[in-house]
Amino acid sequence: MTALKPRHPSQQSKGGEAGFRYAKDTTAEKQLGMPESRDLEATIAIAGYNCEVYLEQAVISALCQEVPLEVIIVDDASTDGTAALAHRLARDDPRIRVIQLPVNMGPAAARNTALRAARGRWFCILDADDLMHPDRLKTLIACAEAEDADLIADDLIVFDDADIKPATRFLTQHEPGSCHWLTLVKYLQSTRMSTNRPNLGYLKPIIRLSRLKHAGIWYAEQLRIGEDDHFVLSMLLAGFRYRVMALPCYYYRKHSSSISHRLSRETIEQIADVARGMKPSLKLRSTNEKKAFAARLRSVTNTAAFVSFLEHLRSRAWNKAIQELVCNPGAIPLLRQPLLDRLRKWAARQARHHAQGQEVLVVSRTSHAHLAAAAAERIRTMGYTPAHLVIDDRFGTVVTATGRSFTTAATHIPNAYFQRQASGATVASARLAILKLARRAKFAVVVAPVPKLLAREFLHFSTPITSFDDDNALTTILPSQSNSTASADNRMNYDNG
Repeated sequence: MTALKPRHPSQQSKGGEAGFRYAKDTTAEKQLGMPESRDLEATIAIAGYNCEVYLEQAVISALCQEVPLEVIIVDDASTDGTAALAHRLARDDPRIRVIQLPVNMGPAAARNTALRAARGRWFCILDADDLMHPDRLKTLIACAEAEDADLIADDLIVFDDADIKPATRFLTQHEPGSCHWLTLVKYLQSTRMSTNRPNLGYLKPIIRLSRLKHAGIWYAEQLRIGEDDHFVLSMLLAGFRYRVMALPCYYYRKHSSSISHRLSRETIEQIADVARGMKPSLKLRSTNEKKAFAARLRSVTNTAAFVSFLEHLRSRAWNKAIQELVCNPGAIPLLRQPLLDRLRKWAARQARHHAQGQEVLVVSRTSHAHLAAAAAERIRTMGYTPAHLVIDDRFGTVVTATGRSFTTAATHIPNAYFQRQASGATVASARLAILKLARRAKFAVVVAPVPKLLAREFLHFSTPITSFDDDNALTTILPSQSNSTASADNRMNYDNG
C-alpha cells in the first residue's frame, strides 16, 4: 500500500523535494493496512466543492491521526480538479474512499452521503479547507469514552488564510484543557446570531455513530449554511450528551471563498424556517429551554432583517432600508458591528508583516544555540529573514546566546509539549505559535533532531523542513528567493519526541 510518512532523503528519487511525500513502505503497509470495518475507530468525512487548493492538506491531517480510520471524500460535483485530486489521493492510500455526486447538492447532502457510508465507531466532520492536529481524534475519543459522551468537541484555532488577523483560540473564555457539558439551554444561548460571544455552532464535534443512526438524525439538506448547527441541535433535542474539551486540536481556516460567512436574507430565512419546524420537539421541554429557543429564533429574524437592510442600502433603495429597521427594531443594535469589523481589518492591515513569506525558520534546542546563530547568519546573507523556534529542554528557560543573529525574539516550545506532558495552557500556546511560524516560513531548517510531532505539524501546513549541516548544504537549499526546491542530499533526523 502507499502510506503517508516523512520521507528520508535516501529514499528520494533524483531531483525530489526534501521534506514529506507519499512514500511506498512495506512496514507501514503492515501497520496501516486498511482495517476491517469492525476495527475502525473513526470515519472522517470530507465534503468538498471546488476545494482543490486545500484538499490535500486536509487529507494529510486526517491520515496523520493515530487511530484506525477511514476517510470518505464526497465531491459535490466540483468544476475544478477536486475529483481528480481525491482519486489520486485514494490510489495512494486505501483508507481513503471517494464518492462523487452527479449534481451539486450542498454540504448537508454531501455529509449525509458520507454518513450513510460511514463504518467507524465515531463520525468526524473535517471541512475540506481545515486541518486537524495529529493528536485530535485519539484525545477526543479517550475523553468521550471516559465520560460516556455521545458527542465531543474541542477548541478551534482560527486562522486567516490571508494572514490579516493573527491566529487565535475560539473558546477564549475557557481555561485551555478544561472540560464541561454543553446542555440544550447553554447551546441555544451560545448560538444566537449576531452576538459578541463565540457561536458554539462553529465547533466540530465527533459523534458516536451507533447513537446517531439509532436516533435517525440526518443533516437538513435544504440548508446551505447552518447545517452543522441544526444537526447538533437535533441531537441535543434527542437527549445526546455533549462534552466540550477546551483544548485546541482543530484548525479552522477563514478565507474569501468560504460559504459559511456569506449570509443573505434568503439563507437566513431558510435557517429560521427549519428552526420553526423544530418547535413541536419542544412541547415536553422545560420553560427555560423554551425561552432559550425563542430568544435564539428572535436573533435569527433580527439578523435576517439586518441583512435585508444592507441589501437595500447596496441597491440604493433608501426607503425600503429605513422601512426594514422600522418594522424590525431589533436589528438596529446590529448596525455597529460592520463598522467595528472594518476598523479592525484596517488596523490589522497596518500592522501586517511585510516580509511575510520570505522568512526561514531555524529550529534548534537550547543546547544548540551556536549552530542556530550560524544558520541564521548564513540565511541572512542569502536575502532571507531568519526566525527562531527553540525546543526548550530546560522547561521554559529563555536562552539569548544567539545574540543579534535574529531580529525577533525566539519562540520557545517546552520539550514537555512534544512528550505530551504539558498543561492545557502550554499546549494551546504552543500550537498557536507553531501555526504562526509554519505558515509564515518559506522553509524550516533544523540544527538539532526534530520531534516527530513537530514534523507532522509542519507537514499540515506544507512547510518544507530539512537539515542544516554546512554552508554548501544551505546554499543548495536556498539558491535564490525564486527557487524553493530543497536538496535531495540533506539528512533529516528525528528523535523520539
